[in-house]
Amino acid sequence: MLAFMGLTMRKAPLLVLAVLLSVVLSILSHAEWKQTGPYGGSVHVFAVSGSNVFAGMYGGVFLSTDGGTQWKAVNNGLTDSSYISALAVRGTDLFAATYRGGVFLSTNSGSSWSPVYSGLPTDPYITSLAVNGTSIFAGSIAGVFVSTNDGANWMTFNNELTNGGVEVLAWSGTVLYAGSWGGGVFRSTDSARTWTPVNAGLSTMMGRVYVNSLAASGNTLFVGCDTSGVFCSTDSGATWTSRALTGATVEAFAVIPAPGGADVFAGTSNFGVFHSTNNGTSWTAANNGLTGTNGGLSITAFALSDQHLIAGTYAAGVFLSTDEGTSWAGSSTGLIPTQVNALAASGTAGSGTNILAGTGLGVFRTTDGGDRWTSVNNGLTNPYIRVLAVSGTSLIAGTSGGVFHSTDNGTNWAPVSSGLTDTSIGALAVSGRVTFAGTENGGIYRSTDYGKNWSVANNRVVNTAWVAALAVSSSGTKLFAGTDAGVFLSTDSGATWTATGATGNPIWALAVSGTSLFAGIGEGVFQSTNDGADWSAVDNGLNYRGLLHSFAVSGTSLFAGTWGGGVFFSRDNGTNWTAVNDGIVPDNVMINALVAPGANVFAGTRSDPFSNFSVTNGGVYKRPLSEIVAGVGVSTNQVPALFRLEQNYPNPFNPSTTIRYALPSTSHVTLTVFNTLGQRVATLVDENQDAGYHDVKFDGNSLASGLYFYRLTAGDYLATKRLLLLK
Repeated sequence: MLAFMGLTMRKAPLLVLAVLLSVVLSILSHAEWKQTGPYGGSVHVFAVSGSNVFAGMYGGVFLSTDGGTQWKAVNNGLTDSSYISALAVRGTDLFAATYRGGVFLSTNSGSSWSPVYSGLPTDPYITSLAVNGTSIFAGSIAGVFVSTNDGANWMTFNNELTNGGVEVLAWSGTVLYAGSWGGGVFRSTDSARTWTPVNAGLSTMMGRVYVNSLAASGNTLFVGCDTSGVFCSTDSGATWTSRALTGATVEAFAVIPAPGGADVFAGTSNFGVFHSTNNGTSWTAANNGLTGTNGGLSITAFALSDQHLIAGTYAAGVFLSTDEGTSWAGSSTGLIPTQVNALAASGTAGSGTNILAGTGLGVFRTTDGGDRWTSVNNGLTNPYIRVLAVSGTSLIAGTSGGVFHSTDNGTNWAPVSSGLTDTSIGALAVSGRVTFAGTENGGIYRSTDYGKNWSVANNRVVNTAWVAALAVSSSGTKLFAGTDAGVFLSTDSGATWTATGATGNPIWALAVSGTSLFAGIGEGVFQSTNDGADWSAVDNGLNYRGLLHSFAVSGTSLFAGTWGGGVFFSRDNGTNWTAVNDGIVPDNVMINALVAPGANVFAGTRSDPFSNFSVTNGGVYKRPLSEIVAGVGVSTNQVPALFRLEQNYPNPFNPSTTIRYALPSTSHVTLTVFNTLGQRVATLVDENQDAGYHDVKFDGNSLASGLYFYRLTAGDYLATKRLLLLK
């Protein structure tokens, strides 16, 4: 026993080291970027089934199992998820309609979907769904379609249902109501076989009645007419009475039956939520917590889940109320990631405890490393944020309509654009108390009071179309401007400017690291160590030739963000670069902004609309800096998280180039090259290959100059890129 114990004790350190090494290698092999938000998106419709809440959006169907707090996409098999226009529940069956793609059925809470649209037109333009017994009804611009076999077959009657198609369907007992765009309200008592118009008293516009929303509670009906407010009928639509909110376009209703008359919520397109406790006779605004500047006052849908009232918005995702609309809180985690244009880190002594994200929907803030984001837009009357800057305890936001200033980490904002004759801001830089702003029309402005007053500061700068980047030297005495005509230098706080050695090229990004100045010049990175007098390319390993749009500096580490190539990392101040894209599909995202305030690196992204567009790409990605540094050191041993085909390098090339791709698992790989006629000119790989990164050299010596395409097939993954041979 003692001998056994002694043997165990002697081997224990080796076993511990082996286990630790295994854990470390496992962590490194799966290190990747994590998408953290902020989330939002356009919600079109809700459906509730037990404890499950479903949201139909531009981007697919999303499921919440906790009353609307957290969401996840459930789109497997939903071949057209670009615009979910309607949802309906019947028992355990869930039906989803896409505006142009027909109807889909899920029998497992959205985990998988099957198309059920036999008999529907090619472009059905489905607007609404309703269920009654074994029948499902689909409203469209062509009328109402009916299926009695779970959507396997559809038929239509549409007798007397005319004028503009159906916008919304609602059941009340055995009566089906249809709201149309131009024809008003129709009623059917025989399951859509025949219809009767019931419009007496409804407001008309040029002789027609435009219905946006419809809700039923017993014999009481509520209708939202375009810009005409709410109308109510207590006799099944025979007569209608105006219930105020005139001038508002009501897009959605939520009706809660109550002893003294229904509790009604009306969601409008511009003014938020209104609440009535007396059947719609009078209304009170119920917008506490809804943020107007980021689309939170444009209400598109309601849902009731247990005691929760859930509101969907045009662009700001979901809001949740647990006190019958008295107050609201954003509840969009897991929905569509919001496009991020700018990032900034603020906090005591630059600790970076707060991360601010500037989006097309205003500013979002996280204080916990990105786990939760909060909209902080009070006073921010222009929500389209292009750039953010930090000066001590002050935050400065440049928008498409001027500059805004916050002294409380973004909670409140005030406009500070006095003296700005061009308010389309493209760049900001701060040096002490002096703030500089570059505009889309080429102007550079200076403020010495955090933007309260501005003066022109671009004397003798070349006449340029735009200023996309500004940077201040480490000493704070030199200001650099990146324009469509190159880099310019000012040594007198913007009073005068001189052209540097980098002229004639569009500059999208600038960064200062020690005595080095870096510029993103179209398709690569250039470095100057003498204030721009001389420049040299520093692109070893930067095997992407596209637009370089953002930089971040952390000590001697440098990050570069591209449009379509992902994120690149240099641990030696730009001498060598490595792609660090695990967790990001670089073809699909544009890296608009980077910030590395401490232990983590954050990347602000948007979907690339020109390459494999996906609305689920965007938002802020986060990754520990230590993970990236360690990962670059052992990059050849990493197992990538995703299939990926990278851009060949160099490109253009003569006569050879290298093609790199990533395999997360052992796969049969085919890598082929085609000419512009679709003819295969080379097969570079056709074999099973292990997981990892693979580099293949392509020699075009026997080919004519011109454009070619290379295609990678690995399992179900297929990707194609272009390469250019110039002899």
